[in-house]
Amino acid sequence: MNNQHKHLEITRDFLFQLPKTDLHVHLDGSLRPETVADLARKQNVDLPSYEPKDVEKLLTVQGKVDNLGKYIEKFDTPRQCCRLRKHCVGRLMSWQKMRQRKTSVTWRCDIRHFTL
Repeated sequence: MNNQHKHLEITRDFLFQLPKTDLHVHLDGSLRPETVADLARKQNVDLPSYEPKDVEKLLTVQGKVDNLGKYIEKFDTPRQCCRLRKHCVGRLMSWQKMRQRKTSVTWRCDIRHFTL
């Protein structure tokens, strides 16, 4: 057996360049805090704060979750902010496609939008 194979160095850049896939993505669960804040203002949704760091806390689970309901609650704010489906879903799909291009996602298997 010949051991003259080149040794491949696996770096962060190498991994970033590899093609990837999103197997299952919920648009309302992948919104950036900045997007939620902007949509909340446009839809007249009252938030405790419109600062991205504060909005992020509304969107993410803090600590251990002991039931599914607490996890699902985190989808309430994005749903409230996207009441005008046509405007909102189009914007979110554009952002999702941009994010996928930037992260080398080449296959999109299942992108779901939320129910209003």
